[in-house]
Amino acid sequence: MGLYQPGLPGEQSPGLSVRFMGINEKAIASYLISLYCSLAVLVDDAIAVLEEVEIGKYHEYKY
Repeated sequence: MGLYQPGLPGEQSPGLSVRFMGINEKAIASYLISLYCSLAVLVDDAIAVLEEVEIGKYHEYKY
C-alpha cells in the first residue's frame, strides 16, 4: 500500500513536489522535482528489490 504526504510546498499531485530553482546565464530554467512516498507492508513476503533497472527507458501507457 503506497502512502503519500499531502500538503507539500509546490505540490502538483499527492507526494509530488515541483520547485523552481532559478534561471542560469544561458536562460535555462531549473526545477527540483521530488516524490515523497512510503510503503506499508501488509504481509511478510511483500517486499522485493529491483536490481540493474535502467530508468532511462520506459513505456508510457495510454489510458
